[in-house]
Amino acid sequence: MSIRERSERHPRPGFTKLEVAVVAAVIVVLIALLLPAAQQTRDGGPRNYCKNHLKQLGLAFHNYHDNYKMLPAHAYPISTGRLGHSWRTMLLPYLDQAALYDEFNFDKAWNDPANVRITDTDLIAFQCHQAPHTFESETNYLVNIGDDTAFPPGREIALDDITDGTSNTLLVFERSDSGIAWAEPQDFYYDEAQILNSGPPGFGLSSVHEGGGQVALTDGSVRFLADKLSPEIARRLILRNDGEEVGDF
Repeated sequence: MSIRERSERHPRPGFTKLEVAVVAAVIVVLIALLLPAAQQTRDGGPRNYCKNHLKQLGLAFHNYHDNYKMLPAHAYPISTGRLGHSWRTMLLPYLDQAALYDEFNFDKAWNDPANVRITDTDLIAFQCHQAPHTFESETNYLVNIGDDTAFPPGREIALDDITDGTSNTLLVFERSDSGIAWAEPQDFYYDEAQILNSGPPGFGLSSVHEGGGQVALTDGSVRFLADKLSPEIARRLILRNDGEEVGDF
């Protein structure tokens, strides 16, 4: 008897109803397990992208501090007395952009014709690629300016001046719609009343990531802050020397 004849005489049995039901149940369970992970991965990619950028910025700040024993000021004036450029310009050598730094004319403002070719450059180190940008050089990473923040107006501070602890003090935060060019001497001014009286988190944080946004702390670490972050905790994170315990965040 040939193989074909044996096959025809003893046909393969089909699936029973019970087997079909078991397979269907397994598929449903797998979908239930994998779908949340897939959704998390969908945002996790861009979120990790921004997290890495903030880590790089934190490291750049620390390398700058190693060289100058100070953090950069939020902005620097030029001879006319007006603010000429931002802290982001000062970090260029620590973000593999030494050539742009060397070309920048620090006697001129960031938007002076002498600097426009440089400052119009699209630098991904200062951007969340998922956020919408109204112009190429727009930045998504800002600092809080204020007398008791890590960026007091018109002066530099050392890490030792952050007496609340570098792991409890805000350095840089995400802003999805800043409208600010990376070289522009403009950031977010600390306003305690605005923080405490506005909706959380109240200090300028916004992102395209679901549920909140990311910040770099002055120790270089990166944290994800929920949209529902208490305004009081936000205030304590921003202030470097208020002596209050931040609490969980």
